[in-house]
Amino acid sequence: MARPISFCAGGGICTIREHSHAGDAAASEGFFASAYRLNARIAEYPVPIVSLVDGVCMGGGLGLSVHGGFRVVTESAVPAMPETGIGFFPDIGASYFLPRLPGAIGMYLRLTGHRLDAADALYTGLAIHFAPSDRLAAVADALADSPGDPVDVVLNCLADRSPVTESRLADVRGDVDWAFGAPTLGEIEKRLHHLDTPWAAAALRHGPVGRRGMRGIRRCPRRRRVVDAGLSGRVRHERR
Repeated sequence: MARPISFCAGGGICTIREHSHAGDAAASEGFFASAYRLNARIAEYPVPIVSLVDGVCMGGGLGLSVHGGFRVVTESAVPAMPETGIGFFPDIGASYFLPRLPGAIGMYLRLTGHRLDAADALYTGLAIHFAPSDRLAAVADALADSPGDPVDVVLNCLADRSPVTESRLADVRGDVDWAFGAPTLGEIEKRLHHLDTPWAAAALRHGPVGRRGMRGIRRCPRRRRVVDAGLSGRVRHERR
């Protein structure tokens, strides 16, 4: 039996590391530019794109899915933007889509790299639809058999229920908004210490690593298109 594999979780960083050791900055810039052009193309593509997330989907993998119009997760989905754990910042247009999540959830995910499950992904809006893993093979047939129906209507029929009501992130939403809605990194940490809860302790353990990255996400204008605000700007940022 084939072993489950991650859709994307760190392969790009390995490539960039090799380029850095070789002193080939142009290759790294070309890598990011190509990746972001693809993400922008997905975001603006006129034909509906349906992403099926059935396992670990982090970093570039999330970039290939979140910019599409229809995002389906299964009970095995593990989306995350964990770049801060290695001193990087969430890229692939995260400065566009993270600030658009409800409340201060985007800042929380950006600074901690918290791993979501299917329920959390649906609650935040990073995912829109749910389907059990054993029904993923039926997605293409269901869409092909209903060419006149809206894509979201077809996808909604794939599951008997949505696990969104089981979101653990929803249970701590008030604390997330209060702590990570603070205007400075120091105030975020201060509020997390004040909460003194298991969730706050975990957030501190995986906590903020850079004021510069936090400011970069806060400054991303909400009105600009993803190709301008979240993708093209990241290439300029990564040169530094």
